[in-house]
Amino acid sequence: MSSNPILVQIIRGDMIESFFRGAYVIMDSAGQIIDSVGDIDRPIYPRSALKPIQAIGLLECGAGEAYKLSLPEIALSCASHNGEERHIHIVNEWLERLGFDCNILECGIHASMNQETMLAFVRAGNKLTPAHNACSGKHTGFVTQALHMKVPVAGYTHLDHPVQQHTNRMIEEMIGISVTEAPKGIDGCQVPVIGMPLKNLAHGMAKMSNPIGLRPALSKSIQRIVTAIQTHPDLIAGTGRFCSAITLGTEGKILAKMGADGVFSVILPEKGWGIALKIDDGNLVAAEVAILGILTKHNLVAPHSTWDRWAHPTIKTWNKQIVGEISFVG
Repeated sequence: MSSNPILVQIIRGDMIESFFRGAYVIMDSAGQIIDSVGDIDRPIYPRSALKPIQAIGLLECGAGEAYKLSLPEIALSCASHNGEERHIHIVNEWLERLGFDCNILECGIHASMNQETMLAFVRAGNKLTPAHNACSGKHTGFVTQALHMKVPVAGYTHLDHPVQQHTNRMIEEMIGISVTEAPKGIDGCQVPVIGMPLKNLAHGMAKMSNPIGLRPALSKSIQRIVTAIQTHPDLIAGTGRFCSAITLGTEGKILAKMGADGVFSVILPEKGWGIALKIDDGNLVAAEVAILGILTKHNLVAPHSTWDRWAHPTIKTWNKQIVGEISFVG
């Protein structure tokens, strides 16, 4: 593995205490590199940063029209949500319309990604279900797709299941790789994860930003997904989360999607660009700092107090005294 440059550092008092290496690339839909830092050819697992592309198969196969999927449902199919009341309500109503409850989902159960949401949930004495999983919208989309394709729903997360095979064909078309030859693993929600160079992920997101020239069914599906995220940014993540805040705060000009282990993808519809970032050690806070630094560097977002909590997170003592800062240096 090559040594990527330092993108983010933690300063405590008089010295740099920690730093985070990584790589990023900005590309247009024609495949031209606008800016890049670090090794953008090294394969990475995109994790949940790939969800907007994974969701294409749901619409491209006709399931969206057949089951009259709403924009909120499409947004949730791309989401890593907090498990807030609205998120759960939409997922459960969607599943009920399909004739299932949330136990059909193969994503597993975990606590909310937002601490305040989880604390409120525990205080209320509620019980976690698969619908609370951050990926439950994506999985409900897979269930919908299986029904429309008239294939068994059970096992829809397996690599050889028709739903995953169709999803991987969409990945191949958008990302420009051979899934057969690519590294493979299993994501936290049980779905196959496909390895790909960082620059391919950025190119795929650029195509999401500017789908002109793609197959009509593909282009139509992409436009629907982008519209869903733009109009329902609260569903893509939730309260206190960067991905929702940046889309809401820029009125849909920036669509950011985090992935586990320090990955980010960004769709820029007005520019026709895509961005992909990977922090080498997987630190999500560093990834958020880096993404905002990249956006600011290219005048895609102006410095503003709205972004301070993500652009310049502070280091505090247990007494709430500020003693340091995390900052972008890339």
